[in-house]
Amino acid sequence: MKNGYYLLNHKAIIALVFFFFYFLLGIGVGLFVKTVGMTTVYLMPIMLLFGFTLMIEFLNFGKDSLTLKIANLFPIPQLIQMDESRA
Repeated sequence: MKNGYYLLNHKAIIALVFFFFYFLLGIGVGLFVKTVGMTTVYLMPIMLLFGFTLMIEFLNFGKDSLTLKIANLFPIPQLIQMDESRA
């Protein structure tokens, strides 16, 4: 700790972890499929789960719905909550 600040930047570390997670996820899918068309089919659910979870809030589900509770467990909504709460 130097002058009240930590030397490690936690946001940068979290960003690097997520970068490598998505990078390795893409490599894994790329090694698994055999054609470009299959790549699109295999990446679509991954994109919906990890990339478009914020769009679930705009589908007019109730505040206590199970869908919103599950969507808030994915990485991007958690990062937004951490940023808003300055965690």
